[in-house]
Amino acid sequence: MWALLAFASLAAGPGERATFIFELRGVPVGVVELRLRGSSYSYRSRQLFTRGEAASEQERAVELDLDARLRLRGREEMPASLWALRMPSEGCLRGRDELTGREGELCATAAREGWLSGSMLGAPFRAEYRGGRLSELVLPDSRFVRSEPARLPRPPDLFDDGFSIEGEAGRLGLSGGGSEHEPRKLPGGEFRDLSEANALAQEVHRALSEEQRRAGAPLGEGSCLVHARRYAQRAAERGLGAAVVLGVVAEGRRGFPHAWVRVTVGGRPAEVDPTLLVEVTPRSHLTLGLEGEAGPALLDLLCGRRHLERGR
Repeated sequence: MWALLAFASLAAGPGERATFIFELRGVPVGVVELRLRGSSYSYRSRQLFTRGEAASEQERAVELDLDARLRLRGREEMPASLWALRMPSEGCLRGRDELTGREGELCATAAREGWLSGSMLGAPFRAEYRGGRLSELVLPDSRFVRSEPARLPRPPDLFDDGFSIEGEAGRLGLSGGGSEHEPRKLPGGEFRDLSEANALAQEVHRALSEEQRRAGAPLGEGSCLVHARRYAQRAAERGLGAAVVLGVVAEGRRGFPHAWVRVTVGGRPAEVDPTLLVEVTPRSHLTLGLEGEAGPALLDLLCGRRHLERGR
């Protein structure tokens, strides 16, 4: 994955810097930054990784010396992320991933005004440019979107400051509309009633709190995504259907990324919050999509392209 990540952090001209939000399978998980100053090229990535129910931050950085052709000094390979420093013409050249040392061809097979597609070290890609600068890079399971550095606190604090909510009352929404995903039938059996679904939320919440207590971790710091995934897992073990929902929860005048679950009760969708153990309503929770589908909306919020607002 590092080869893909390196190619995504394409900069503008010498003496400039570029910053990108990194989305993996629909969820923003990190920040990529690079700088080119004369012959000195620096590449840095900060990502929040999740493995099972554990989360950790990983940071990697490298400083490289380039010659006048933007090749690695004393070699013929170009750093993969510098290949599209300026939108290239169709063709191939030899590239090298900055972090792993992996080498291979960088090929542009279709280039037109504002767009480029091809393959990078064997991975297909599609890139969009605006004003000669990379705006977006799409790879098989990831996406990179350019953003201003001032909007990007360090992971895992990527969302800690939340987002301002415009308006005083009413249901939560996104500017421009289209914030709610149409509920669909979930695989698995239905809960008998909402009290059964809420009872499972209480069970999951108590179990995770006890695990935190035994581990000596401060209570209340469990990830909402851990709660939601544990709920879905326990529901599946009982033959019941539950899906993880990603969205925003309101706290006063600010909204924060949050995860809860969607179940089916009496043939209709219902949503349960096993982390906060509160009722899920349109005034308190805004659904951006099921897990793996909410990345574009979260990126829009992070980059300031859309805003949270309350309906009239």
